[in-house]
Formats: sequence, C-alpha cells, structure tokens
Amino acid sequence: YTIPPPSFTVEVEPCAPFLGTFISQTSSDIVNCNWIINESISFSGCDTTAYLFPSSGTFDVTLDVVSNEGCTSSVTYDDIVTIDEGPTAGFSPLAIEITPPDMEVAFVNASVGAVEYIWNFNDGSNSVTEVNPIHEFPNNESSESYTVELIAISEQGCADTIQGYVSVIEDLIFYVPNAFTPDGDEYNNVFLPIFTSGFAPDEYHLVIFNRWGEIIWESFDSEVGWDGTYNGSMCQNGIFTWKIDIKALHNDERMEFFGHVNLLK
Repeated sequence: YTIPPPSFTVEVEPCAPFLGTFISQTSSDIVNCNWIINESISFSGCDTTAYLFPSSGTFDVTLDVVSNEGCTSSVTYDDIVTIDEGPTAGFSPLAIEITPPDMEVAFVNASVGAVEYIWNFNDGSNSVTEVNPIHEFPNNESSESYTVELIAISEQGCADTIQGYVSVIEDLIFYVPNAFTPDGDEYNNVFLPIFTSGFAPDEYHLVIFNRWGEIIWESFDSEVGWDGTYNGSMCQNGIFTWKIDIKALHNDERMEFFGHVNLLK
C-alpha cells in the first residue's frame, strides 16, 4: 500500500492571542495525524485542529499521517507561519504636573509597530488621532489628575493600549489683611486670612499673639476669623502678631507664615 504525501493549510489570527487553525487535506483513510512545529512542539488531530502560538516569529510545520493499513507519509512546509509582533503603545507627556491657568501639555508618542493612534484624555473632550498631540485640559477645580489613554493600532488592525496620568497642582493662593475694624458695623469686623487654593483645610492653624508673645486667640478652621476679643473682652487698638500653619496639597509640605495685623476701632 502507498499513500500520497499529505497536504494542509494553516490560518493564523493576525493579532494576539495568535490562534492557528490547521486544516489537513489528506485522504479519508488516514487514521492518525501528528503535527510538529519547528521540530519541537507536537500535537495530534486529523480534523481541523487549533494551536495557540505563544509569541511572534516564523515557524515550520510538519504533518505526519498514518493510514488504515499502517502506512506513513510526511510533509514539511518551511516558514509557512509568520507572525509579526503586535504594536506596543507608549508615550511621554512633556509635563506630568500642571498648574492652573497653564493647562496645556504636549505628548511625545513612543509607540512601536503602529500606523494609527487614538488619544483619550478623559476630561470631556473628543478623542484625537494626531501622532504627537498638544492638549489643553480644563481648569476644573474638582479634578486632581487626568488619565490619558493611547490606543496604538498596527497595519493589520491589532491594537495595544497604555495609560498615563497628568496631575493638577493647585498653587497656594491666599491673602492676609493687615488691618480690621471690629466696631460692630457691617464691614471688616473680623481678621480672617483668605485661602483660595493649594492648602489642606483640615491642616490649618491660625494663632494671634499680643505684644508680649502670649497667645490670645487661635483657630483650626479657615472659615473662622478673630473678632478682636481676648477672654470675652475687646482688645485695645494696636498691632498684633499672627502665625499661620498650613499643609500644601500637592506635596504635603508643612509651611509657616508670620505677619502683623492692626486692630482699629
């Protein structure tokens, strides 16, 4: 008995996971089929058989068959499978920390093996397809950082995704008045430093000293100011020293500020 050399085809998905479909085209009296990839990996199956390639590369495939009568035949197709490495997404923002009002960031695309790009900035804006975009983030006080996503797409339509972050740092902005008039009218009755951004409210401490360095008033609430009294009595006109302890939001740095305020009645 003789059997003709077997034949087969292989179809491989172009994108990871690289699933190969092996289709034997041998005669119907074959009872056993053994597939060998690069002379090292083997598996059996005479019907349509699947194999998951672990990585990219070029592969030889051999098919050994056995007929009902025990006859054997073999064929090898060199380099029948070529799998290209999929794209690798990568990028670098030229600034990873931004401070209002300058919210513009340029991005350098470091992707490999891609021909198309989709950028998502997750700030309510539309996606862009530029290679190296320049994007202006909204000055939104509720956002501490933005997640930037890049999808890199190869010529075969395979995609890889990577994410990065751009942090928003609030500058420490505050104003401390140098005088107040606790005379009971509608205006300027308390000494209240005004902090608008860049500090941790729960780490605030304001202390008022008299001319002898004694503490006459203190507060841990940035919304509460000194009304000019000490132990329930109004202080005399004069200059008082203040000290403010705060913590910066972006780096947890502890800071102290000193100054003077003039009490006028």
